Amino acid sequence: MGCGGGLLFALPVDALPEDVLIVLAVIIGTAAGAAFSAHASRQVAAIQMISLLGVMLAGLDQPFLRHYLAPVLVFTVPFCLFLLYYTFRFNTLMKQRLTLQLRNAALLADLTAEQSRLQQEIAERQRNAEALQAAHDASLRAAAAKDRFLSSVSHELRTPLNAVIGFVDLVVDIWPDPLTDRQSRALESVRQSGRHLHALVTDILDYSSCLQGDMPVNCQPVLLQDVLPDCLTALQPQAQRAAIQLPDGDGFYPGRVLADPRRLRQILFNLLGNAVKYNREGGVVMLRIAPDGDMIRIEIEDSGVGIPPMQRDRLFEAFNRLGREASSIEGSGLGLALSRRLTELMGGTLDYVPADGGGSLFILALPSAA
Repeated sequence: MGCGGGLLFALPVDALPEDVLIVLAVIIGTAAGAAFSAHASRQVAAIQMISLLGVMLAGLDQPFLRHYLAPVLVFTVPFCLFLLYYTFRFNTLMKQRLTLQLRNAALLADLTAEQSRLQQEIAERQRNAEALQAAHDASLRAAAAKDRFLSSVSHELRTPLNAVIGFVDLVVDIWPDPLTDRQSRALESVRQSGRHLHALVTDILDYSSCLQGDMPVNCQPVLLQDVLPDCLTALQPQAQRAAIQLPDGDGFYPGRVLADPRRLRQILFNLLGNAVKYNREGGVVMLRIAPDGDMIRIEIEDSGVGIPPMQRDRLFEAFNRLGREASSIEGSGLGLALSRRLTELMGGTLDYVPADGGGSLFILALPSAA
């Protein structure tokens, strides 16, 4: 019978050999069953094997058992060692399996948590995308409403402005009595302000038409020598007041571009006007024209202070004067934006690069009509 993990048995002296063999078979079977049991631990299996071997070794002292135990022991010892190895191996595999199951359970928990986090992140990004789309749509609607407002107001302003400018011209030209110096200066100030406001209204209407795709552009071959002298002549009084040297209208490359004559004159006047306005006193405006493949390249350079690098990306934004709003230089911040739009409508490009001498260099490229 079992006792404390061991095995103790007693046989009568007159026991038959067959009875001894039966008892040994039962002991071996019990040990094997314990060893092969799925619930057997290493300690239980070891105790069973040691008990079995101990009994058999003790039986060798009995003369009548020695004859039977010797061959059984030869078989039982390797068998017990095999059972011990198998039991240890089985328990090791079971432990590894349990460890693997625990690890898989932990990985599954981590994967579930990560999946939940990703789902929350995707939902958050979807909400952000929807909010951005809504804001974008709202900004587009606001921009469209602004353009319609500017167009409507500009149309309403143009008619009375024309009347004011015409009336001032009439007073200056045909007033019967001589005007005093004070009256002349006042009327000239009104006329200049009216013309400036009229030009601003015209630019707003043109820019609004460009944005809406309604700007008519009639491209045709235009000789640059027919357009540039008029622009330089119109800017000569302003340049003389600041002692700025303008280029001579003659002697340029006889380039012929494919452009709308009116819009080309508007672009060149704007670029040359900026070169005069933002130049230094006593500065120089340089003009270069040269072919560039199938394009004609027109470079307008001034000797002013140039444009800071951090502001160059916003140079062609509408109504952005890059901090010059408080200066004494007149402007609306619309000229460059409108010039680039008109240039693109005519199939050209308008870009800015810093000049070598520190000023500004604008490069206008238009399709060649040669």
